[in-house]
This record gives sequence, C-alpha cells and structure tokens, in this order.
Amino acid sequence: MSLPPIINSPLFNSSYVNSSNGYLTLTTGDQRYLRLGGVGTLSALNVIGNMNCGSLSINGSSLDLSGLGYVSGVTPGAASASKALVLDSSSNISGINSLQTTSLVLGSATLTSTETNYLIGHTTGVAQANKAITVNGSLNVSGINNLSASSITGTI
Repeated sequence: MSLPPIINSPLFNSSYVNSSNGYLTLTTGDQRYLRLGGVGTLSALNVIGNMNCGSLSINGSSLDLSGLGYVSGVTPGAASASKALVLDSSSNISGINSLQTTSLVLGSATLTSTETNYLIGHTTGVAQANKAITVNGSLNVSGINNLSASSITGTI
C-alpha cells in the first residue's frame, strides 16, 4: 500500500512525520500543532463572534470580569446607576444625585462639615447663633445682641 503524496504547507511539514512508519507522532503533533489535553500556546487568536471559556489569563494573571457591567454601556459625562463615572471631553459629569465625603478641596481650600454647618440654615441679613453673618441686600444685619470690637471706624 502506498501513501498519498506529501505536500508541505505552513500547517504541515513532512519533516515532522516519523520516517519509520509514515505517521505523525503524538509528541511531535503536540509540539507542532495543538496539544491534546493540557495547554496549547498561540501567538495570536482572532475570534469573530462569541467566545465562551471558564477562565481567562493574560501573562499568567487571571482576569476577573465580574465588574465588566460597571463599564459596559457607560456614556462619558453622564452619571448612571451602578455604572462607573467617566468624565466627558470637558472633564464634566452630570446627573449625580448626591455625593458623600468627609472633606472637599476647592482650589487650595479644604471645606469640611464643620465649615459647611456655619452656612446650613443661614438667613441672609439675620444674625443666628453659630452661623455665618452676612448682610442683606441693603447691607443690614438684624438680631445681634452684643457686638464688641477693639476698634470701629466709620459713621455710628
């Protein structure tokens, strides 16, 4: 019985065939093509469509894709429930309902809850205990019980 003609190609090379019996050995096949059981090595993989696999590693590090939903479907500059916040091209984000923090830096000034409490519930032009004092539209302040100063200038 004669063997079919051997045509060498990028996928097959007759030098990998065992010359004594004309068959490709499992060891040589595993090295040259795809391992049967175990891990194969690819230099490139192009997938058109879907790929299902139990786990995926890149450079020996397993990828955890459980958080992929947080970045999938994100619109830059628009806040969305259970999604990552991504700035738009102007570094803005809109649609945030509330943010909580212990301090906020505006320019070079740090604003804490202690400072903001002086402004919360504040009425312009009316002095209140433990609140900031600001004048009203007529430059007046009412409700001051005592006011002391080491020096006052102007018309009294």
